[in-house]
Amino acid sequence: MRVKIGYPEVWDDYEGLEINPDDLYGNLNNSAILVIKSFRKTKWSS
Repeated sequence: MRVKIGYPEVWDDYEGLEINPDDLYGNLNNSAILVIKSFRKTKWSS
């Protein structure tokens, strides 16, 4: 058995993500917006 440890070629960028310790819904919403903006469209998504 071999242990293989990997890492992504390009790390995710969370610059611009604002986290407020008192606002759970706002944090979830802000992170969802960031993921949607960073989604790379391909020929399969239309």
